[in-house]
Amino acid sequence: MSFIVIFSTIILVLIGGYILVDYLLLRRGIDFTGRMKHLVMGILFIALSIAGAYVGYHETAELFELATNGRETVGKVIETKKEIRHRRRRTHILYLNTVDYDGHKRVFELDQEYPLGTQFYLVYSNSSPEIARVSRMRQGFLAFLLSEHGWWEIIFSVSLPVVLLVMGIRSIRILFLPRKVFDAVEKEK
Repeated sequence: MSFIVIFSTIILVLIGGYILVDYLLLRRGIDFTGRMKHLVMGILFIALSIAGAYVGYHETAELFELATNGRETVGKVIETKKEIRHRRRRTHILYLNTVDYDGHKRVFELDQEYPLGTQFYLVYSNSSPEIARVSRMRQGFLAFLLSEHGWWEIIFSVSLPVVLLVMGIRSIRILFLPRKVFDAVEKEK
């Protein structure tokens, strides 16, 4: 099953469950709009947390593949191309170098346009040769991760989904507090 189908199903079950629970609470005279605000915020935070974790997984999956199934080799530049892109009043120059390695070809965006025949050390995946990085040697997962992203980005991308998940759970948990406690929480805000 695809991620979107699973994600949509979970959200619909949460919404349906909330409507059912809130209907039962509304019959007892408990505020609907205050609880709806908490539900919407909770679902939003949890959805953002799941999306962040999903993106983080896909960002690191290739690096994990290289760390576990990587093979060291030497590649040679067989074609170069310079692309100029304009974005928001800025000009970005991309140096696209096609590198041949062990019978495989891949385009790398590098820091400059290298002359044909220039050799690079590469690490590529035995099981998926299109997954490759310019690197002197095969490294552990953390070393690959740090070389690609840096500490600050790693800490931010791990902590943000966790914080959003906690905020979402807290917001939804408030829905199930007794009426007096819920009203007291609402008055504090």
